[in-house]
Amino acid sequence: HVDIGTIDVLPGAIKGFNKSVYTNFHRSAAYICYMTAQNNQITGIRRWDEEKTASLAQTNVGTFVHRVLELYFAAHSDEGLPTEENAIRHETDQIVTQVIGEILPKGDPTGRARYLFSRLTRSVYPILSSLSREFVQSKFRPAFFELPVGIEGKTSVPPTTIVPTENGHTVALTGIVDRLDTWQDGGATYVRVVDYKTGSKKFHRDDVEIGINIQLLLYLFSVLRCPPGDFREKLTGKTDGEVRAAGAIYLSARPGETDADAPLSREDAMALAEKNADRSGILTDDEQVLRAMEANLEGKYIPYRMDNKRSNADLSPEEMDALEQTMLSSISRVGTEMCSGAAGAVPRVIHSEDPCKYCAMKEVCRTAGGDDDE
Repeated sequence: HVDIGTIDVLPGAIKGFNKSVYTNFHRSAAYICYMTAQNNQITGIRRWDEEKTASLAQTNVGTFVHRVLELYFAAHSDEGLPTEENAIRHETDQIVTQVIGEILPKGDPTGRARYLFSRLTRSVYPILSSLSREFVQSKFRPAFFELPVGIEGKTSVPPTTIVPTENGHTVALTGIVDRLDTWQDGGATYVRVVDYKTGSKKFHRDDVEIGINIQLLLYLFSVLRCPPGDFREKLTGKTDGEVRAAGAIYLSARPGETDADAPLSREDAMALAEKNADRSGILTDDEQVLRAMEANLEGKYIPYRMDNKRSNADLSPEEMDALEQTMLSSISRVGTEMCSGAAGAVPRVIHSEDPCKYCAMKEVCRTAGGDDDE
C-alpha cells in the first residue's frame, strides 16, 4: 500500500511476526520515523550505493575507541592504572598498534587510514588520562567489558528484557554494555553501567517517556533484574547475591576541538581536553555510593556536584523504579505501533536535530523534513 510521501506496511505483511528483536538504534528510529525503522528492521531496504559510500571513519571509529579502552583496562585488572602522562602515552601507543592490526589484518593501513588512526590516538590520550585519575580515587572497579545483554539460552550474561505489546506481540531487547563497574559494600554489589560515545551524547530523562535513548536504562535494569544463577554469581560472588544500582553514564570517548584564547602547552591542552570529557546519565541519591565513585563530589568524574544539593541526575530507589516502568511502557507503545505495521514517513525533530538530514530513505519518502515535536 503506497501513498505519496508515505509507505504503510499492512498488518497482514507481518502475520506470524511474534517477536521483534530491537537494538537501541531500531527503538529510537521507530519513534523518530516509522518508515526508517521498518526498512531497517523488516524490509531491509537500503540505498543502492550505501555500502559503497561507507568509510573507515564511519564503520570503525567506535570499534577502535572501544577496543583501546577495553585493552587498557584489561592490562591493569590486578594493578593500579598509570597516572603519569608519558606512561599513559607509551602504553596507549602499544595498544593502538595491536588494535590497528585487529581492524586491518591484511596489512599496513593506507595513508588516509594512518592519518585517521593518528587523530583517534591523540583523542583517546585525554580520555585514558581522565579514566586513570578517576579510578585512582574511586572504589569502583571495571568488572566486565563488551558484556552482551540477552543471548538466548545463556545464563552467564544478563537476560533479554521481554516487553509485551498491546496487540499480543513481544519485543525482545538486546545490546552490549561497553563497561560495567562494581563496588561491594555491606553484602551488596553496586553496579554502574558506562556507555562510551564517540561523539557528544546527553542523557535526557524526558526522552524515556517518548521512547528514545533508553539504551543506558535497558542495560542497567537488565543487570539489576538478572535472576539467581551464573551471571549473578560472577557479579556478586553468590548465585543469589544482592545487586543495587549505582548509576548509568554516557562517557564521551572522543572529545571534540577545544577552544583557547592563546596557545597552550601540551600539559595545559591535556588538562583542558580531560575537563571536556563529558559524562551524562543517572545516579543513585545515596551519598555513600556517590562518594565511592567520586570522593570529593566535585562533578569531575560523575554528573553530580555536592553543591547542587539536588540535581536531575540523582534518583531515589522509588524514582529509579518509576523510570524503569516508564521505559517499559514506552517500549510497549512503540512496539505495538511497529507490530501493527506502522511505517509512515512522518519524522519527528528531537532536540533540534533533523532526522532526515542523513537518512538514506529521504529520496524514497520525499519528505521535506521533520515535524518539530519537542
